[in-house]
Amino acid sequence: MSRARLTALTAFFAIAGILAAGFFAARGEMACRIREFRNTRFHMDTCIIIVVSAPASREKEVQAAMEDAFSVFESLDNKLSFFKPGSLLQQINSQSEFTLTDPDGIQVISKSLDIARVSGGAFDPTLGALKTLYPIGSENPCPPGGREIAQALSRCGYRKVSLQGGRIVKPEGLMLDLGGYLKGYAVEMASKRLSGRGFENFMVDGGGNIRASGKNQWGKPWRIGLENPRVSGGIVAVIPLDNRAIATSGDYQRCFFYDGVRYHHVLDPATGKPARRAVSATVIAPDAATADAMSTAAFVKGRRDGIPFLESAGLEGIILDEEGASATGSLGRTVEIEYNGKKK
Repeated sequence: MSRARLTALTAFFAIAGILAAGFFAARGEMACRIREFRNTRFHMDTCIIIVVSAPASREKEVQAAMEDAFSVFESLDNKLSFFKPGSLLQQINSQSEFTLTDPDGIQVISKSLDIARVSGGAFDPTLGALKTLYPIGSENPCPPGGREIAQALSRCGYRKVSLQGGRIVKPEGLMLDLGGYLKGYAVEMASKRLSGRGFENFMVDGGGNIRASGKNQWGKPWRIGLENPRVSGGIVAVIPLDNRAIATSGDYQRCFFYDGVRYHHVLDPATGKPARRAVSATVIAPDAATADAMSTAAFVKGRRDGIPFLESAGLEGIILDEEGASATGSLGRTVEIEYNGKKK
């Protein structure tokens, strides 16, 4: 073989080697490319959205982790739903004494009662008797009368419930309604399933109760839009969220109108009627369960009392009413809020 021929073949194989290396490098780059995986299910009477940012090569692992996370919502709903016949919560509500062994049930009831005490009863998980009086979602709903409300209120009150270990003691007729804490708790537990499977960048949205971890597919913090309760499609603020949770309680989604008056699902424990001091309350907290319950408490308290309450608890938040918006100091300094034609 001539030297010239040898040189040409050497060059050919060198070029082929470079092309092959480039091909495998491209394949490796595609396998490592960060992709957004998104899935949606309907649980707990709301839309649950899970988003995971992960390498495209981990698709099967992501899908398995999502299935695991969605199963949390189904399991907790089956156990602690206020409305599902035969649920664990219905068994508890039908008795004045009950020995509870389910860890989730103990945790949810215990923490709900704790937040009731911290909030001075603005959040109260014992309003089941009142809840049944407001037929939200039914045809031709009609609000209850004063006598009905008074009778139901007499069967409510977090101070009437004792939980020692797993033993619950309460008056006959008092019904726990854990909805103000349960959804956030489910979001938090689902998030733990995802992180337990090795995923650090994800968002779990349980009907506005959101837990965000790490970054989105672009390596940026998750950005959460705060909906304007009086302008369809309007956004009041955009809040970056990293390794925290956010929840909003409002009067504008689950509600009905009667004689021109709005009746919604967030009840004031002091009056037994829909709370009227706010139209929306958003809370940012370290975990989704706390954010869920504290947003309810802040909504009931309203702007004047709700903002100092959140600040004293070390939480951030925004409360809106018909007149305007207020935010906790740290949040108000970092996030632009536009509401009712005014910017803050």
